[in-house]
Amino acid sequence: MINQTLVYFNENLRNAYLKESYLQAEIEEMRLEALQAQLDYREQGRNTKRQGQGASNPFKAAFARLTGRTTASTTR
Repeated sequence: MINQTLVYFNENLRNAYLKESYLQAEIEEMRLEALQAQLDYREQGRNTKRQGQGASNPFKAAFARLTGRTTASTTR
């Protein structure tokens, strides 16, 4: 009985650890995508200053992709 309880506890602990690892990987992926969007936005700002044009916001577009929402900049 004690062995079965320990096996059950170990399985639950392992599953919880795997779920936490998966969620941490998802969070890291979202963080990296947001950082890339910031870099893209900054680079686009530099390019548009030279060209004299307005810039859209890729950070908003990345957020819209992550949340499944649409923004004015992604629907144009």
